[in-house]
Order: sequence, then structure tokens, then C-alpha cells
Amino acid sequence: MKKRKILILVTFLTIVSCIIFIFIGTKSIQKLNIEKEKIKKTVIGALKIDQLIIFPAEYTKSPDIQIPKEVVDKKLKEVEQACEKYLSKKSGWFANRLKVYQKAVLAEAYPSSDIRAVELKISDIKFLKIKVKGKKAAVVVDIFGEYMSVMNKGHIAHNYIKVGERHYFDLEKENGDWKITSETFNFLPGYEP
Repeated sequence: MKKRKILILVTFLTIVSCIIFIFIGTKSIQKLNIEKEKIKKTVIGALKIDQLIIFPAEYTKSPDIQIPKEVVDKKLKEVEQACEKYLSKKSGWFANRLKVYQKAVLAEAYPSSDIRAVELKISDIKFLKIKVKGKKAAVVVDIFGEYMSVMNKGHIAHNYIKVGERHYFDLEKENGDWKITSETFNFLPGYEP
């Protein structure tokens, strides 16, 4: 009788232990999935900064249109706010990218050539890998879309370019938010310039 009680107790403890481990494992998987969704939002937001560089349609009909300073300043502020939201300030990455984006906005506002960007449309974003290790993450993502520009050489012509790129991101969690610490990319086969 005593052996049977011990066997029942051991069986009960084993079942309870299994339930606890399954519960902990399920919670860990849920937490990881939540973190991956937050990482995806950060990466998508960072990818869309390029779209912020392009001015509203009324200013992109021709490279000859003069864009008012207040519109340019507003666009610069939008780009800066997006960089602050998605990029890490811990390394020089934030300052580097902000400077690049600011120069791009100014180049669109005051083109030195006969070309002005009209639209950058991202049609598809495919996450190939999201690896989370503590407060760091690595992401590989393919993006596809179209870039359209307008040229003015005595006449207005639109130029469409298909876009296909593979981006590699490193992220770090800062104050509860995922921020990008580095990014590299290359063109996918068939999309090279």
C-alpha cells in the first residue's frame, strides 16, 4: 500500500512537472514571437524611410519645380523623426544614416540634374531570417518594388525601375525598443542597376 502511494505521488509530481515545463516553453515561444513581431515593425519602418525622401506629388511633376523651404524643412524633420524611431544612437549608425537621408532629401529638393524622384513603392517584404539572442537580433529580408522618376530634357518623361534587394540588419534592444545598429544590402539577381 505504501509503495502504491509513493508511485501515485511520483506520477503526480511527474505530470505536474511536465505541465509546468510545457507552460514555460509555451510562454517562451509566445514571448519570442512577440519580440519577432516588434523586430519586423522596426525593420519595415526603417525600410520605409526611403519613401519619406520623396516629396508630395505637386512638387514632383518636373525637376524644374521649386519646392518651398518650409516643405523641405518639414520633410527633413519627418526623416529625422523616423531615424530616431528606428535607428540606434549607441554607435555612429544613427548619425551616419541621418546624414545620408538628409542629403537625399536636399538632393530631391534641389536637384543638380534633370531627374527628380516621383515615387518609391515597396510591393513586397519577405523576411527570410529573424534570429534573436538576448537583446540582439539579426534579420535578413528581401524587398521588391518600383522606383519612378521624372526627367526634364525639353520634355517630361517618366522612368520606372524595378527594385529587388536583400537587406541584412543587426538590431539591439534599447529601453524596451528594437533599434537598428547596422544594415547592408545587395541587389538581387536580375535587379542590378
